Amino acid sequence: MLFVFNRLRTGLREKLARLGRNPLQLYARANGRTIFVRDEGAIMLEAAIVLPILVMMFVGMIEFSQAFTARRKVASTAITTADLVAQVSSVSTPQLNDIVSVSNALLAPFSATPLRITITSVGLDANSNAATLWSCTWSSVTASPTCTAPPQGCTATGTPFTLPSGLLGQAGSSIIVTNATYNYKPPMGQFLIGGVTFNSVSYFKPRLAPCVAKL
Repeated sequence: MLFVFNRLRTGLREKLARLGRNPLQLYARANGRTIFVRDEGAIMLEAAIVLPILVMMFVGMIEFSQAFTARRKVASTAITTADLVAQVSSVSTPQLNDIVSVSNALLAPFSATPLRITITSVGLDANSNAATLWSCTWSSVTASPTCTAPPQGCTATGTPFTLPSGLLGQAGSSIIVTNATYNYKPPMGQFLIGGVTFNSVSYFKPRLAPCVAKL
């Protein structure tokens, strides 16, 4: 884009310099007669065609860069929250609220309001199938979470949960799963495409206990 802009600027300078010496340029000869033509209009036409394209390319690059940054921050939020929960042997709802509130700093300078996050502890049930131990969902970082009742011990009794193969091994093991969803609205592109939803899932195994108990 910079190359095209430099070529346009050089062409404009050359034409303006020629017009400064002689506004009427000898353009061609036809039927034995000399034809003189003013070319100021050609300069304006070229600018009217090229400049809007350059502006659109520039705005597009800015929008893409912003969207890429927002997506990376959503992934960082999912990773950080799952990691923090996996570092303790038990956790209460107020502690989970504190962990989720970290997303305000992780998403900055973007607003954390469109963020929806779910933290789930997944273990094995009596038939060695992956199922939910407990789960908490925040519709926004400032809202109170909706949590399921935790079981006694590390044997899952909740709904079945689909995991990538190999994440859960022996009975009694578990894994923390964080699912972060963010509805990103580009500052200018939202008038054309509306919003874009970014989703990121992160998996961490508990460090201090086979499963993280929900208090």
